[in-house]
This record gives sequence, C-alpha cells and structure tokens, in this order.
Amino acid sequence: MSVVKACVVVIAACVASVLSACREPNSPRAQPHMAAATESADADAPVASAASSGKFCNIEALDGVLFAGEPLTVKGTPTVRGWLGSGEELAISEPSLVIVDESGAEIARHGLAPGIKRDDVVAAFPGVPGLGNSGFELVLPELPQAPGTYRIHLEYSVSGRKRTCDNGRRISVIP
Repeated sequence: MSVVKACVVVIAACVASVLSACREPNSPRAQPHMAAATESADADAPVASAASSGKFCNIEALDGVLFAGEPLTVKGTPTVRGWLGSGEELAISEPSLVIVDESGAEIARHGLAPGIKRDDVVAAFPGVPGLGNSGFELVLPELPQAPGTYRIHLEYSVSGRKRTCDNGRRISVIP
C-alpha cells in the first residue's frame, strides 16, 4: 500500500507542476495574480497601488532568457524584450522601462518604442485592440553602478493618465 501512496504523491506533484506552468507570467496572457497595471486618477497624481483590469503588458526576457521568478543576472548592455498595449483604441505615450532599487527609488529610466509584430499576443487576447505591434526590444545603455538586485517595470500614459506595468521582474547586477 505504501508504494501506491508514493505513486499517488509523485503523480500529484507532476500534475501540480504542469498546472502551475499555466500561470507562468512570461506567457503573453496577463495573469490575475500579476499586479499587471495600475492607473492614476490624473497625470500628476501618484500611481495607485491597486491593479486595474484591462491593462496588457509583460516584460518577458533579458538577453533571450525568460523571467521565471528569480532575478536574472546582468552585466554589460543587456537587451530587454516584452510587449505593451493599452487594450483600448487609444495610443500609448511616453513608454519607459524604469529601474528601481530595493527601497523603491528610481535609479534609471529608458524610453522604449513598441512596434514589433506580436501575433502571439493578439491570439492570447482576441478582439483586444492595439496589440498587433505591441512588442519591444530595448538595449539598456547603462545599468546601476552598484551591484545588487533591482526591480524593473514599465511606465506609460494613455490619454494623459499615467499607468504602471509591474509584473515582478528583478535583475541582479554584477560588476
């Protein structure tokens, strides 16, 4: 009977592992557990802490390596890849990738330009406007000087309203 229980435990662990992959934040589909995007009431107000629904974005990879929970180690001039769309008929303005330290202080801000065709994102969100060319690649011209772990997120505006896309991405800067 103990062999049967051991087999059941192993099978349950395998099923749990497979099902957890369905919630992988690197897929084009934004997951409910990701505080994907927040919006402020006006352009000068701070960004709200509660997630707003209907925002579409993802920072997917660094130098071709997908983010998967742990910080990715970087040095030199790495390339960040992802996608960003408003999910509305309205255009995005002032998109930036922002690097912040552990205290939340902004260390660097780099403008980005979505425009890479992303059929996978369109397929994941059928009928949502503005996602066809939502992809971006950004070579970070500079990294923080001090070694350590930093958060990266996207900031942008739609019709003058500031939004933040923070899906928990972290980088570990080495000398």
